[in-house]
Amino acid sequence: MTTMVDRSRVADAYPISPSQAGLLFESLKAGEEPRHLEQYAYLLRGQLDSDRLRRAFESVVARHDALRSMLRWEKVETPLQIVLRAVDVPWAELDLRGLPSREQELRVDAFLSERRLEGIDPRRAPPLDVSLLRVEDNATWLVVAFHHALLDGWSYTQVLRETIAAYDHGGVAPPSLAPSQPYSRYIGWLKKRDGGGDEQFWRERLESSSEATPLGIDAERPHFAGPAFGELHEVVPAGLARRVQEIARTHRISEAALTVGAWALLLSRWSGSRDVLLGATMSGRPDRLPGASEIVGMFVATPPLRVCVPSTRPALEWLRDVHAEMLEVRQHQYTPLPDIRRQSGIAPGQALYESTVLHQSVPFVREGSRFGQDLFVERKKSFRSPGFPLGLMTLRDGERLECVIQYERARISDSFAAAIPAAWLGILAAIVAEPHIELRRVYGVPDEEKRRLLRLGAGHTNAEPEPLVIERVLEHARRRPHAVALSHGRVRLTYLELARRSAAVAARLGARGVGLESCVAIWSDRSADMVVAALGAMRAGAAYLPIDRAQPAERVAAMLEDASASLIVTDDPRGPEIGDSVELAGLGSHAVTSELPDVGGESVAYVIFTSGSSGRPKGVAVHHAGFSNTIGWRIRAAQLGPEDHGSHLVDTSF
Repeated sequence: MTTMVDRSRVADAYPISPSQAGLLFESLKAGEEPRHLEQYAYLLRGQLDSDRLRRAFESVVARHDALRSMLRWEKVETPLQIVLRAVDVPWAELDLRGLPSREQELRVDAFLSERRLEGIDPRRAPPLDVSLLRVEDNATWLVVAFHHALLDGWSYTQVLRETIAAYDHGGVAPPSLAPSQPYSRYIGWLKKRDGGGDEQFWRERLESSSEATPLGIDAERPHFAGPAFGELHEVVPAGLARRVQEIARTHRISEAALTVGAWALLLSRWSGSRDVLLGATMSGRPDRLPGASEIVGMFVATPPLRVCVPSTRPALEWLRDVHAEMLEVRQHQYTPLPDIRRQSGIAPGQALYESTVLHQSVPFVREGSRFGQDLFVERKKSFRSPGFPLGLMTLRDGERLECVIQYERARISDSFAAAIPAAWLGILAAIVAEPHIELRRVYGVPDEEKRRLLRLGAGHTNAEPEPLVIERVLEHARRRPHAVALSHGRVRLTYLELARRSAAVAARLGARGVGLESCVAIWSDRSADMVVAALGAMRAGAAYLPIDRAQPAERVAAMLEDASASLIVTDDPRGPEIGDSVELAGLGSHAVTSELPDVGGESVAYVIFTSGSSGRPKGVAVHHAGFSNTIGWRIRAAQLGPEDHGSHLVDTSF
């Protein structure tokens, strides 16, 4: 869609900044899914004059050209920011008075969700909208949303501060406000900036990087309910927040370095890599541009930051290095990300980083604070749609420090995301408690979790080896032959049926030459027959190799080759055309005409493949003894008995 603009309405036009270009690229890549939207909702207690508030917003929008701007990238050689002379602020009001409080809460949340799904088109001016949802005569939700490509967090705080001042001044901007500064001044500064050393700087930092640091905690989750992104807030304990300030002040390192360092150490633990590449979000406001702090617009940049995590380095010395490197990167943060990418060893189309971190020290409107002379904020809700799978943001306001985790729910589950704040805070607390500690000794495990792990590690020692999984099944078949062993859909198999059918599978496989030290691949959908085939392969003395049918043919071929699979059992006659195969259907009806081999704990039970750090799948052989020990521990830890049932939810090849 191309928006036509009457030339008489245009006050100015100039190229967009590198930061804007990066956000615009991410938004276009996401397609219809709204990206880089920020939404803030405040429950204001007091008698709100909605007309006066609207005039206040309009007066502030009239002051700043960024708030009267739109982006244009279609049918132009260079993307432009077009400033209009005047705009109407999109405004909506909804009266929810008279509804039960629970219904009001649901309606407010639904409204916020719908607005987020609609997003804000950066081709529209202004790049923000305002809504009022009145829930009582003296209680109203104020909702402000804007597109991040035209406004950053610092600027939004300034806009809100000026709006409050204008509201208290009768709905017009008071003369006491500093004169507004046009965003075009920053664009002009960028044009004059000498970036001659940028290319060499980024080449030296990134030339040897071949991939973004993997998160190590994510997994593709194509089916999940609710919004695409999640956001968690946690206030840092007051004692820890003060200690962070003390360490930063005493040792002359920034709080941002402490934040980034603790996050880099956490990423290192998750990924298993001592070479961490993350996105470090910086203010982007040039020290050499007079009045830069007063300009409203989009400044922040998120250049890559490469952090080495040497295990024996004292934490404080290492943090000084992180601080120094951040200062170096800050001088080159204005380099467009495509130019930075070209200096790296990362393949085109691949992300430079998967995770971002931001530390901000600005006064935010929060719960309990005044909103002008007559109102105060009783509650606050916020939402930011990040451009990357995982992000940490820390917000410093005086002695208060807040931690915000943003995550992509298609990659990271809500349950795992809920544990991230404690993991990061644990590392931060360990560092500030003992600044000279070696990095390898920084565990960052919360006390409660540490006690739980110690309990798990203090289990009993078995005098006798655990019975093999095969033996457990056969023992149940003798003692409880008619008890249900497994079910799938309408299929029910008793332990006796499972024992008989798996014996028949083992005999059939034995007739095909399968025996001890063999490997049998099972290429099948999730089914009862798949379990029968796996148990039958183990009873034949072989290891089984589960293969997800959704895997690409090249990966399947690599797995079969590495595992030396001698036979493929499949429920699809059109299965992989690689090696010898036998159909799963009817496999369990083969007559048992010979004794099955004795299988010991030292034999391999199954082979499982990980993703592999190099991108090629890596096989892991699990022996029967280890398999049995794991099953025995799980039975004891969960106190499982004959009446309990378990569900298999994960991928069969994982």
